[in-house]
Amino acid sequence: MAVVAAPVRSQLSLAQAVSVDKSKLVLVLDELEAAGLVRRRPDPADRRARIIEATEEGRRTLDAARADVEAIETSLLADLDAGAAKELRTVLRRLVGAPVARIEDGRQASNASAAPQF
Repeated sequence: MAVVAAPVRSQLSLAQAVSVDKSKLVLVLDELEAAGLVRRRPDPADRRARIIEATEEGRRTLDAARADVEAIETSLLADLDAGAAKELRTVLRRLVGAPVARIEDGRQASNASAAPQF
């Protein structure tokens, strides 16, 4: 998600944005690249750095995953009336909203597992 949200991002800034150690991120990126979901290219401003971009297959895979999540949510919330389902989604978004917003905005999600403040 973070690669699609900010495609022109170095491995280091991606690691910081998603709060993953850069050495562990390399392993994840190796797997994503081998699967054809992302590509790494040299940064024209700094040949030592690599820019991470989602491939078209990566974007399609993310879209499909989002559709699957939506279908699962719909199934799980099927027994709730529309108002209760909306309220539950609102509360859940509040619980995870700030950490996810920081990731999507490219900022470090340093307290992604911290308890939310209400």
